[in-house]
Amino acid sequence: MRAAADPPDEGGRGGCMEKVKYSYDDFHYVKDTLLAGAINYLLKPVSKIELVHAISRALEIIGQQEADRQQIIKAASLIQDRELSLLVEKQHVPYMPVMMMGDEEGMAGCSVMLVKIHELQSYMEDYHYDMNLLSCHIKCRIKEITGLENLLIFNHIYRSNEFIIVTELDQNQQKKAALRILEHFREEGKSPVTIGVSEHTYTMESIHGAYVQSVSVLMTRPFNRDSMVIFCREEETSIREKVQNRISQETEMQIRALLKSGNSRALKELILEGIGLARCTDQGWGYLEVKQTVKRISNLLLDDILQKGMREQIQEMESLAELADQIVERLDDRLLADILTELIDSAITQLRQEPGGTIRDIVRAAAAYIDENILKN
Repeated sequence: MRAAADPPDEGGRGGCMEKVKYSYDDFHYVKDTLLAGAINYLLKPVSKIELVHAISRALEIIGQQEADRQQIIKAASLIQDRELSLLVEKQHVPYMPVMMMGDEEGMAGCSVMLVKIHELQSYMEDYHYDMNLLSCHIKCRIKEITGLENLLIFNHIYRSNEFIIVTELDQNQQKKAALRILEHFREEGKSPVTIGVSEHTYTMESIHGAYVQSVSVLMTRPFNRDSMVIFCREEETSIREKVQNRISQETEMQIRALLKSGNSRALKELILEGIGLARCTDQGWGYLEVKQTVKRISNLLLDDILQKGMREQIQEMESLAELADQIVERLDDRLLADILTELIDSAITQLRQEPGGTIRDIVRAAAAYIDENILKN
């Protein structure tokens, strides 16, 4: 007989699920076993059916306990993500996480490592499209990779592909940890990863500034599929100085003129080839340059539809514009060209479907009828 006396773990579960076959006169062995979590008591002689039923029942209970444990872990993880995300967004939180500051030489407090997985959706199928489960596993994996179990790490609830690590590591330790994380994701090959590392800050209250600094550093990366680590102290030049304005006033006027004429072919050629978005990787564009240029083009298309009073069609265009912004995150210029083509086609189609009813529409319709039916004859 093996007694089921292992202590429960942190989740309150018994250390083991026991099935005990008892053959002693002293009942305290049975009592101790039952108190330790045994689920059944079988008297000898035990039939095969009874034994199989009892074992099946034990496996069902173990499975249910594991499912319950997973739900508790996911719920706890989501609560932490929510509260700490509000902290970096500088919103009110009901509690302030406690963080012990080290006294080692060269330590100035805590800093933020922002791990951005640009194609997080490539992992979703492996986790049955359960975002909470995926988030938990990635956070656990990062701890395993770095070998630092005490890392404070959370998944931003508003930007699900961002995993934020608050750490007291010094510069050398940060670099080693970041490179380990980078190498792991690079070997998996599912998604490019960017790790932006802030300078040290003094308190958890000012962690918002460290997060903003990490995001700013990340924006300086080139628009390509390479994974990389960027430290803020390596990026002394301001972001404004690195970003070129890819759409001049003249180009903007050309876009508006082509929208007015409904020439989709020329508009695609101007945006994809003239401005260069179809070849932005080969031309060495920065991530922020692409993001701002796509945003500006989307706004021009949306503004043109609004000016023509087509408010019912604006929702579809806004959805496509939002999708285009998400595609930029994936650092893939081919996908970007595809969504921009769809955005332009949709804008031109909407304009061609402009509802009639005004005097101008009637005049246009009459002129078109004359061209087709009278002048030709």
